[in-house]
Amino acid sequence: MWALALSNQFSPTLLKNIRCHTEFFSLSAQTLELLIEKYGRIITVGTTTLRTLESLYWLGIKASKGLFDDQYLLHLDQWEAYELEATLSYPEAIKALLDFLHFKGMQYLNATTRIMIIPGYRIRSIQALITNFHQPKSTLLCWLPRSLAMIGKKYMIMPCATISGS
Repeated sequence: MWALALSNQFSPTLLKNIRCHTEFFSLSAQTLELLIEKYGRIITVGTTTLRTLESLYWLGIKASKGLFDDQYLLHLDQWEAYELEATLSYPEAIKALLDFLHFKGMQYLNATTRIMIIPGYRIRSIQALITNFHQPKSTLLCWLPRSLAMIGKKYMIMPCATISGS
């Protein structure tokens, strides 16, 4: 009930001055190929993994527009996912990243992301998310409650058992 109540109190203006932390990730071309092959059957564990998979989509959009000419470390800024036009399917965006890697003669995609997923954001990469609840005032708590409904038609919040030593 706590998480569902939080979603009713969300205000985008609260996020105006918040800077989401940067995450670094590195994926092989083979992993990108698997994402295309397994698309529609992807379950992720953790919000960092979700941020990575969603960032790949937007990096693919940027690659398809030729926005990474001389770069070897790609970056997605905090609000770019809301500024770029979603012109490709998820597999097409990943294919654009593969094409970029092949053009550069690279086997690994190295990137950073500051993507902030907030209510209203459309999850494109996964069908399910397994995660825990995060620290109070975490930027990750801004999106979790409403994003659960955007992943699929059904979702479940399962309470975690706590184990205390006696």
